Formats: sequence, structure tokens, C-alpha cells
Amino acid sequence: MARAAAKDRAMVAGAIGPLGVQLPPYGNFDSGLAGEALGRQAAALAEAGVDFFVLETFTNIDELILAINAVHGVAEGYGIVAQCTVNENHETIYGDLLEDAIRRISQLPYVTAVGINCSIGPAGMLHALERIRPITDKPISIMPNAGLPREVEGRRLYMSTPEYMAEYAKRFFEKGARIIGGCCGTTPEHLAEIVKAVRPLAKM
Repeated sequence: MARAAAKDRAMVAGAIGPLGVQLPPYGNFDSGLAGEALGRQAAALAEAGVDFFVLETFTNIDELILAINAVHGVAEGYGIVAQCTVNENHETIYGDLLEDAIRRISQLPYVTAVGINCSIGPAGMLHALERIRPITDKPISIMPNAGLPREVEGRRLYMSTPEYMAEYAKRFFEKGARIIGGCCGTTPEHLAEIVKAVRPLAKM
């Protein structure tokens, strides 16, 4: 469906996220089985005609590296954008520092770009970008949530407007990010404003 909608106007990414299992040493799920499951996803997406892969919202860097290797194993030659998720302290839920995580995934030669997505809103992502820009020479991907969600009358709402996201998108570009988008709470309206804000900068 995405391929048909994009036609020749846009590239289509195959998105893969964490499996939702606990790998050693945090749990007992077999890493070999996890790699096979991730590889099956990658193979199906490649067969469907994706242009590249986005690995997103990984909190366990070992699982992210497992996913990178799985994609490379079944879809060699495809671009891989590898993203992790951190909290307000710039750590994964397993205690890995953002800088250490980015260093690890940047070392893999078949990773095209590295970055962060989800969890913290645009302001937090800007601070994170400033921390990782000096430690990698690979293109950086930044895809924040549309702000931190709030409970409003029993509904979970994301408070960042399209205009607010677009303003931060410009800052991301100025600070060195080259793949810019959004995660939870991001709508087509948000993305349209991000494109309007960033595209003129990319042409300068």
C-alpha cells in the first residue's frame, strides 16, 4: 500500500521495532530465535519492495545490533537507519548512555545512519542531538514524539502543534541532523509542516 501511494515521489522505509522479549542477560529468550524472527520481518519487507530499513524504538542496544545483523543477513545492500530510544537522562532503560549506544551502532559498517526516536519530545531531542553529533560521522536521524503525552479527560494526547514540531525540525537540521521526522503523536499535518520548514534549508 505504501509503495502504491508513494509511486516515484518518495522512498518507502521498512520499519522494524523491538520484539518485546527479554534477551540475556536480562531474560531467557534465545538470541538465535530473536535473530530469526527479525530476519523474517526484514525478508518480508524486502520482498514487498521497501527502499531501505528503519530500525526504531530499541531500548536494548544488544537487540538493536541483533536486528542490524539480521537485516544485513537477509537484505544485504539495503540502507539501514538504526535508532535507539532514551529517557530524559539520555539513557536507555537498561542504563546505557546515549553516547555509548551511538558509538556501538556507528561502528557497524553496514549501518547507513544512526539516531534516536520516540520517548522524549522535540526539546529533549535537540539536547540529545548536541551530545551525539561530535561522536559519529554518519548521518543522524531524529524522530521525536509530538511532545510528552498528557492524560486529558481519559485520553492520551500529544501536545506539540505542527508549527512547534516544524520549528524544532529547523533546529535539528541546523545542528546536523539529516533525517528528520516524528514518532508517537505525529500526524500528516506535523510532517507537512516539517517538510515545509526543512526543505528550503536543505537546498541552501
